[in-house]
Amino acid sequence: MENMKELQFFKIAKELNEDKELHNELVKNEFHFRGSINSFSLVSVSSQKPELGISNLKNKDEGEKALDKLLLKEPPKRPTPEKSLQAWIINKAINNEDRLPFDQNIRFITSELALKNDKDVRVVNDILGYCEKDKQICVIELKSKRLMQELINQVKDFEDIILKNQTFFTELLSLYDIKNYNGFQKVKKIIIWPHAETSPKEEFKKEDVDILEITYRESYELTVH
Repeated sequence: MENMKELQFFKIAKELNEDKELHNELVKNEFHFRGSINSFSLVSVSSQKPELGISNLKNKDEGEKALDKLLLKEPPKRPTPEKSLQAWIINKAINNEDRLPFDQNIRFITSELALKNDKDVRVVNDILGYCEKDKQICVIELKSKRLMQELINQVKDFEDIILKNQTFFTELLSLYDIKNYNGFQKVKKIIIWPHAETSPKEEFKKEDVDILEITYRESYELTVH
């Protein structure tokens, strides 16, 4: 990262989410603001419009006007299982003091965070959290299909991005009053994918992988393995 100006839109999104005048409307419509590097978005976490949003917002005035625009957006015509899972998890968190539904020790920080790796390839992280118990930043990836190697690659790729951009992530956590006491000596890696009788998978427990596996059923009943 060149400097900390990339955090400005995370700060605006956070301030809008915490705005007393907007709060009731955001809760009623199941919307929340999501920061990113070059802009911020208003995103739906409802079951009817999972992850639909208004993007490329640059200031608070645009953010407030986006509420009416998102209300007018039509729900998706086809099922979007991965987006539905993501919206459900985030909705649970923002209605429970930012605690993720599978672990009350993990705070929801942000989602859909996109950064480039060493090969200049854009990598998107589904959910970023912080485990207060272990004092570790958490990379959480979701899949609606059991694509094991793809998931492993995604999680480890974003772990590598965190380790090479420690100043940025330290400052991002500080926006949420989190002091990263342990630095980034270890990143907590989590995958969430459909339940199957073959879980838990030994491949996730290997020392060079070390990923926590969580499975879900259609009702979003979550099992930590």
